[in-house]
Amino acid sequence: MQIRLRFPIKGTYYYSAQSARETGIIQVEAQLNLIKEPENEHDPFAIQIWLSKQLLGYVPRQLAYDFRHWSQKELEQFNCALVFQHPHRLESRLMLPWPSLNWRQKILFFWRSLWLIWHRHAYWRSKPLQ
Repeated sequence: MQIRLRFPIKGTYYYSAQSARETGIIQVEAQLNLIKEPENEHDPFAIQIWLSKQLLGYVPRQLAYDFRHWSQKELEQFNCALVFQHPHRLESRLMLPWPSLNWRQKILFFWRSLWLIWHRHAYWRSKPLQ
């Protein structure tokens, strides 16, 4: 059993997401790499999201904070894939192995998954597709 977290990729406007779209390497179910960035001056828990050699953006700050106890090696073992693409929004899915989580992490990520679902629906209600 796995916990599925679906979240928006933050900061796509500032990084290589547009050039990745133009070159056609962004595909649904494309595998993404998560890389911790502890030297980030704005957020010491920041986690970058890479597709091939292009930085697409970051894991949302609230979720990145939840991953602070995991090492880079542990993050690399998670299955992270692009699941949604819209001209102004990219979403990814992260699969967390349920058996390897302790009880606190299970509770935390259960509630975080509910928060992400609510957040995603609130976003789309506020910005209708054109």
